[in-house]
Amino acid sequence: STIPDMSAYDTYTFNFKDTLSKGLTFGQVKSVKVENVTLTENTDYTVTTPTASNNNTLTVAMKDFKTKQQANAGKKITVTYTATLNENAVVGGAGNVNSAKIQYSNNPSTNGTGESEPSKVRVFTYGFTVDKYTGDYGENATRLAGAEFTLAHKDGSAISFVQVSAGSATANAVYRVAKAGETGTTTITTPANGKVVFEGLKN
Repeated sequence: STIPDMSAYDTYTFNFKDTLSKGLTFGQVKSVKVENVTLTENTDYTVTTPTASNNNTLTVAMKDFKTKQQANAGKKITVTYTATLNENAVVGGAGNVNSAKIQYSNNPSTNGTGESEPSKVRVFTYGFTVDKYTGDYGENATRLAGAEFTLAHKDGSAISFVQVSAGSATANAVYRVAKAGETGTTTITTPANGKVVFEGLKN
């Protein structure tokens, strides 16, 4: 955002509010900067992390904003934070929505605040289905149960997955990309119907 002219105000509310979809897990606020000057947490701003009780909303609230930043009116202020796609991420389709807005003082005579129009970003993840069979392809082809294989990155390193569903003669097996810190497997095994669905892949 841009730091406003707060000269008509005694105090000024200025908060960044960012609502993450269920498919995004908050990491950390990396920095809050005015141009190239890094501000200090708990001195210049406070952070309220996303939880279920606050609608998964990250709030970065500026402290003593007029006193500290009036001299910087017109300069850019930037919040940078990290988040990762999780097991609830929507695969393809409309993507995983991240919506940010600014809460700001809008009346010098009162403590009233307004909110900017939300700025929305969609984060995408991808997946596909592997169908193992013998003979000519078709619904009547014999499916390969118990076939083992791996999926690899472009550099040849195997991708680690967590099994969501083992599958059956009528249901597909489902695997998602393992998150950091999770124990996954690089060996994928087809169920009786020969079909494995992969989720959480990068484009």
